[in-house]
Amino acid sequence: MQGHTPALARGFHPANGEERDAKTGAKLKRMGVRPGVLDWCLPVARGGYGGLWIEFKRPGGEEPSDEQRIEIANLRAEGYRVVVFDDWERAAQFTLDYLAE
Repeated sequence: MQGHTPALARGFHPANGEERDAKTGAKLKRMGVRPGVLDWCLPVARGGYGGLWIEFKRPGGEEPSDEQRIEIANLRAEGYRVVVFDDWERAAQFTLDYLAE
């Protein structure tokens, strides 16, 4: 997908969601890792939004956590486009459409 547009290369995944041992978890917490951060960010303004955040969920109705719901509301209030997908192909197409705005 990165071949479609150079702006796509600016996207990143904040490594917040993995299980870790207590020592590593404490170190990462001191470094700023916190619950609720969404899965993928594209810091590229389009269509009146400051950037795009995507939360990926498993197919079948998995919902965002309480922390993620708060994060989603905060990001939207700051002018970001925020979406939740349970299908990576739909997320990929949405991202390309976002960049085409």
